[in-house]
Amino acid sequence: MTGLQVIALSVVAFVAAAAGIVAATVGALRFASQAMNPRRPIGQRQTRAALAALCVGGMIASACGGFWGIGALMYFSMGPGAS
Repeated sequence: MTGLQVIALSVVAFVAAAAGIVAATVGALRFASQAMNPRRPIGQRQTRAALAALCVGGMIASACGGFWGIGALMYFSMGPGAS
């Protein structure tokens, strides 16, 4: 794997992780604001709170995926003989 390929794949992994973090943040804020609306029925509020919690987990998963993905890419780009 050439240096340019490693850099390009790292950029792709970083942009994908950043996009996942942004999407999960927007979702968490949206669902949390709907969950705190006192005019909604309690069942809808509980569902929206659970979805907001899942979005927070998605933020963490996207960040970890990007971190580990770039690290794994750098490790495997060293080649079979490097240790």
